[in-house]
Amino acid sequence: MEDFEDTGNADHNLEETRDRFIEQWVSELEPSSRLEPLIAIDGIHTNDLVTVPHAEDRFTAKIVSKSVEVIRSIGEHISYVKDLVGGPETSFDEGFAANLDELIDGPLKMLSTELSSKVQLLADPQQTAEDGEPDK
Repeated sequence: MEDFEDTGNADHNLEETRDRFIEQWVSELEPSSRLEPLIAIDGIHTNDLVTVPHAEDRFTAKIVSKSVEVIRSIGEHISYVKDLVGGPETSFDEGFAANLDELIDGPLKMLSTELSSKVQLLADPQQTAEDGEPDK
């Protein structure tokens, strides 16, 4: 992982360092495990990192982005069920597996897409602020 020492530089303050550490730390975890640590540190981020520009936007974007990763991971893990139909340890049939595929390709995919678009909406105001333009 990147060096997280606070250099004292105004562009490299402790809060920014913490925020980068949180992002890199969570990204090292398996997708299905990325959401829980963020939920656990919610208070730290919202209370201790308020000096980071758009701290609430950043944290919300992290939560939503990691939720998308979890949803996609769920879909990937469930998609193998069709390969198990007719096996010695399965009681479900092709209809059950097809129904799961429909859920993965329908509601789960739609939710993932919608949440991804919300992350982008949060990123746009942050980028505007970082570029020195006024927020909309």
